[in-house]
Amino acid sequence: MQIILIVAAATFCGLRLDANQTVAFAKEKAKAELILQQYANSKAVKFEIEKTDEKKILGTKKTTAGQLTVAGSKFNLLMSGDRKTEIISTGKKLWLIEHADTDFDPSGKRKVTELSKKQPLLARQIVQIFSNPKKFMNSVEINSVQVVDNVLSLNIKPTSKDLRSFELKLDQKNSQLNSISFTDDVDTLTTIRFSGMEKLAKVPTQKFEYKKQKSDEVF
Repeated sequence: MQIILIVAAATFCGLRLDANQTVAFAKEKAKAELILQQYANSKAVKFEIEKTDEKKILGTKKTTAGQLTVAGSKFNLLMSGDRKTEIISTGKKLWLIEHADTDFDPSGKRKVTELSKKQPLLARQIVQIFSNPKKFMNSVEINSVQVVDNVLSLNIKPTSKDLRSFELKLDQKNSQLNSISFTDDVDTLTTIRFSGMEKLAKVPTQKFEYKKQKSDEVF
C-alpha cells in the first residue's frame, strides 16, 4: 500500500510539473506571438539577413548576405555569394532561381525550379511566422524555453522528418526577431539572422513576380 501511495504521489508531482511547464511555455509563446504580430500587421517588411550554413559532418561553415521581403504569404529571398540565388513565392507558387556565375560564364543561363503544388513545409512555416504567427504558434510544440539578456529562445519540436531541430530567437527589449535556426537530416545547421527591419508603406508587387527570360532553364 505504501509503494502504491509513493508511486501515486510521484505521478501527481510529475503531472503538476508538466502542467506548470505547459503554462510557462504558453506565456512565452504568447510573448513571441506578440513580437511577430507586428510583421503580420504591416503591408510589407524588409530585412537585411545573414545566412550561415554549418556542415557539421564536413566541419565547414559558409556565410552569405541577402535581403528578405515579406508581404502576407508572399516573400522574396535574395542571397548573394558565389552566385546569386533568389526564392520567390506568391503564396501559391514558389520559384527557386539560381543565377549563373557571370565571372566564369558571362552568358550563363538561369536555372529555375518551379513548385506549385507541394511546397516545402519549412518554407511554409517561415512564411507563416511573418504572415500568421498565431496560427504558427498554435501548430507547434515547444521543447524548451530560455531567456538570456532579454533574448527569448524557443526550441521547437520539428514537424518535418527532414529537420532535427528548429529554434526562434527574439529580442524582447527591442521587440524584434533575431534569428531562425534549424538542423536538417544531414546535420547541417542553418542560421538566418535578421537586422535592419524596415516597414514598407506599399507592397512591392514586382518583388513577388517571376519574370521568365528566354534563356531560362525551367524545371
